[in-house]
Amino acid sequence: MKKSLVLKPAAGKKRDSTIKERINLAAKWLLTEPAKSLQLLEELVSENSENAYLWILMAQAQQRLGAYADAEVSFNKALAVNPGNLDLINAKAEFLYQVNRFAELDDYLNDVMKCYGYDDNEQILSLQALT
Repeated sequence: MKKSLVLKPAAGKKRDSTIKERINLAAKWLLTEPAKSLQLLEELVSENSENAYLWILMAQAQQRLGAYADAEVSFNKALAVNPGNLDLINAKAEFLYQVNRFAELDDYLNDVMKCYGYDDNEQILSLQALT
């Protein structure tokens, strides 16, 4: 049976501070104990599915564990929640780079640039050296 990683709030503490503590713990575990981080993040996401930051952290934990398909799903869910989040845009770009999907990375970043007002003729030239 799985042990729950949910921290019980101390007497008198608000629910928000407990959530922040749990998020900070998941972020701390991300580098050293990604499986524990992922378990806690799954609990947090089930309670706060509209929090793009949680989806980003979950994608990063999944990525560290080699669950690349799951990580991509999590990145896409984060994008659905907050498509203009620059941390997310960067994290997804890093993901595509790390899994050697350079052509898709080029398309993704060009699509992002279009959202910010650049036209089709202004490609991201730095990526052309990678492909």
